[in-house]
Amino acid sequence: MISRRGLWILATFLVLESLVLGAVLAELDAFDLVYAFTRAHEDWEADEIILTLLVAIVSLVLVFALLSVRLARAVVRASRRHLELERKLAMDRKQLAMGTMLGGIAHAMNNNLQPIISLSEAVRDELPDGSEHARDLDRILQAATSSREILAQVLGVARSSTGPEFDDRCAARETILRALNLARVALPNRIRLSTRLEPETETCVVALSKSNLETIVLNLVNNGRDALKGMEGGIEVGLDLAAPAPPGARIEMLDHPWLCLSVTDQGKGMDEPERARAFDLFYTTKDVHEGTGIGLSEVLSLVKGAGGDVELSSAPGKGTRVAVYLPYSEFTGGRHGEVDSDR
Repeated sequence: MISRRGLWILATFLVLESLVLGAVLAELDAFDLVYAFTRAHEDWEADEIILTLLVAIVSLVLVFALLSVRLARAVVRASRRHLELERKLAMDRKQLAMGTMLGGIAHAMNNNLQPIISLSEAVRDELPDGSEHARDLDRILQAATSSREILAQVLGVARSSTGPEFDDRCAARETILRALNLARVALPNRIRLSTRLEPETETCVVALSKSNLETIVLNLVNNGRDALKGMEGGIEVGLDLAAPAPPGARIEMLDHPWLCLSVTDQGKGMDEPERARAFDLFYTTKDVHEGTGIGLSEVLSLVKGAGGDVELSSAPGKGTRVAVYLPYSEFTGGRHGEVDSDR
């Protein structure tokens, strides 16, 4: 394939050649000479010969023009592929650096969480059940324990190139309610958090650990909170059975039963360019120090790992709805906690 530089040289040469040849022929009165010559030798059939030559020249010009267009398009496609590969390479390097850094941060934070959990458990044992302080400590312990599980997964991913495992299972409805209890603590009074959890979802089990499903719920609720920054409004969390399967479901999963976890906010909404990049890693519309652009990307990664899919619908001034589709199985016996194998 001709390089971009070679293409420019070829095009410049053709233009200069045409200009020089035209100037020389005009200076020599070549056209008048040819005309006089053909009139004097009509029996040579020179007209036909010259016409044939002109047709050949025009054909060559058209061929060169078509080749130039095709080469230009090929160069543009090659340049776009090159730029895309460079962008992916830069993103891979960034993710590698982030993974190394997150591994160190996770290790340090895990060490700091240990005394928080130990001291909270010790104080909790001294408090009577049902007291307000006991409930507050239960929330602290729940958040700290979930954080430790998440950090353990981060450390596992940082130490291995095979990626995270998604063999854990949990009761969806129960885990979502636990996550919402944590989410309410971080919401300002001007934001209303409502739930719509259908009764038929009570026995549904999904292929996610408790900490991962809680992470999904907290990320989506926190995004809704940020979308309502400085505004009054509500966030609704829904859970119901979905039919049919989502558009992104694998062929072998089309007949599988699905759950739909939806989080809808009454925030500012997103326009088309923002929706197109909403799940890109590190993409955010928030101000510096207010967001990292990891939340929705993490949600998509966890959901895809569990065999599910995510859909986002939004419009400026009309809020945002994120629907998480997860394949589920029915809980068949024992206590809900028995289906989960926490890390």
